[in-house]
Amino acid sequence: MSYLFELDPKAEAASALISDVGSQLQEAVLCERAKRKLTLQEIANRLDIGRAQVHRMLSGHSNLTLRSLAEIVYALDYTVTINIEPKTNERDCNFFEPHEFRTILGKTPPSQSLSQVIYEFDDA
Repeated sequence: MSYLFELDPKAEAASALISDVGSQLQEAVLCERAKRKLTLQEIANRLDIGRAQVHRMLSGHSNLTLRSLAEIVYALDYTVTINIEPKTNERDCNFFEPHEFRTILGKTPPSQSLSQVIYEFDDA
């Protein structure tokens, strides 16, 4: 028997972020372990915690806080970069709203259709 359930958009966004961060962290750990022959015990020693705790953190069996993420990254001699950006909406990419037109050109948009406004903008 299989169980299907849907996540609400908020839970789905949180799940995607957690998954992405976890994947990047695991990739960095695997890379450094292979490159420097780094063991989980050596990472644990740098963090002053037990090897089992490091294993739980990296395997996804414990919730990582930003602090614990930063500490693991520190132990690997890596840095973390977080970009918070607005979602893109493809249909909004090819035109300007009238208030944007005024801001860009410094003049009041004509009272014409949006396609005429774009045409005039392209000619400017």
